[in-house]
Amino acid sequence: MKETILKCRICGAVTEVIVECQCYEGFVCCGQSMQEEIPQTADQTKEKHVPVGEVVSKWETKVTVGSTLHPMTEEHRILWIEMIDGSMRVRKYLEAGERPEAVFPIAFKPGVILREYCNVHGLWVYEHKE
Repeated sequence: MKETILKCRICGAVTEVIVECQCYEGFVCCGQSMQEEIPQTADQTKEKHVPVGEVVSKWETKVTVGSTLHPMTEEHRILWIEMIDGSMRVRKYLEAGERPEAVFPIAFKPGVILREYCNVHGLWVYEHKE
């Protein structure tokens, strides 16, 4: 199953399509088709977006957004951080002023996927391969 994140380029609304179908012409917001957010994996800006995992214990992982902490203002912040292990996924939603990090009850092992969504720079993904 491929989950798709869509964003309205006018108002900034974000939606996630869990199960796709072939019977529609696309999702519409503000009178225009919403655009798919393509996951990014490499960060070339001074603000770091790639999620970084750290072992807390055998069954817990701390995920921080960037090796340099991402800003968390109302205008520019991380909306959520997510950890995926096979069919299990856990997501934490964040508010302005919070630290861009979360602790998840999932072991940090090969195959685990970390995702985060920045309200300005979109979707970022890291897949743990070690």
